[in-house]
Amino acid sequence: MIRKLLGNIFRKIASSVGYKLVPENRLFDFQTQPSLQPKQFGDDLPKGFADDLNPNHPKLVEYQERYDMFDSRVTSPSVWTSDRLSLEKMAYFRGHSAFLYQIGSQNRNILGYTLQAYYIQNHDPLNLWHNLEEDGDFGVIMYRAANKSISRDYLDSIMEINFLERNLNISSQDELSILDVGAGYGRLAYRMVSALPNLITYFCTDAVPISTFICEYYINHKGIQKKAQSIPLDEIESELKNTSIDIAINIHSFSECTIKAIDWWLSLIKQHKIPYIFIVPNSGKQLLTNDKKNFHSLIKEKGYQRITMEPKYDDPNLQRYAANPSYYHLFKLQE
Repeated sequence: MIRKLLGNIFRKIASSVGYKLVPENRLFDFQTQPSLQPKQFGDDLPKGFADDLNPNHPKLVEYQERYDMFDSRVTSPSVWTSDRLSLEKMAYFRGHSAFLYQIGSQNRNILGYTLQAYYIQNHDPLNLWHNLEEDGDFGVIMYRAANKSISRDYLDSIMEINFLERNLNISSQDELSILDVGAGYGRLAYRMVSALPNLITYFCTDAVPISTFICEYYINHKGIQKKAQSIPLDEIESELKNTSIDIAINIHSFSECTIKAIDWWLSLIKQHKIPYIFIVPNSGKQLLTNDKKNFHSLIKEKGYQRITMEPKYDDPNLQRYAANPSYYHLFKLQE
């Protein structure tokens, strides 16, 4: 009787602050045992990495000064404020960070990522599951599933590349060129260069100086600089004047921008007549910023029409329970 009474009291208290009491036998072991939580890999960095990736590096300081003088419409932060990414942990930029959240939500766990891994094996026309690997560098959070080391970077990149393959047949295009707006540390650039021999140009650009700095470092470290480049914000317009781009990509970036910044980027994309825009928002079906402002109308104003919107997973249960569910939006410039 007392046990039941105490249970009711605790349930009411928990409910009043947004929690629910759940019997331990209804939880998975990884939810109750800290030892089963994922570990950050790459703690033993090769010599020199920590020195190269530090907040006082002259190149990073230079980018910060240059971006401070750039058009404030695109550089004024909505989400990416100075405390967004810990400068002290720059050498572990592939870990759980603002670049790529990998743990913490209800489906960013071994179950969610395992579901995603097995889904990919049945939805992988380019056979990227076998052709790409996760090497565990720079502090990435890794899991083991389907007899392979996996990460969010590895899994999401495969799905994004295969989406473009299904809809635009990118592997068969001659001399494919990509512009990645808000490219972060360059994870999709590395995966695309590894996956597509016909890719000749991959521009990574960003309005955040630390992203430009780390992306440049990662591209050089991976040895893909002949095809991929990290283009500073104040150089991207001149680079686009000399390069024809096939697809502009924005993955979980516009959602973290102001409306003015999104308008600036879309104007740049339209000015250079890039025929396709691939967008993955944080909000799912709707194209919303993190402060709930819809930017779909901006895209339409620039002359782009949405030709495809697909859930990340075509199974409703997986779209609910697999890792990081979202929607893929593809737009085409109307002549």
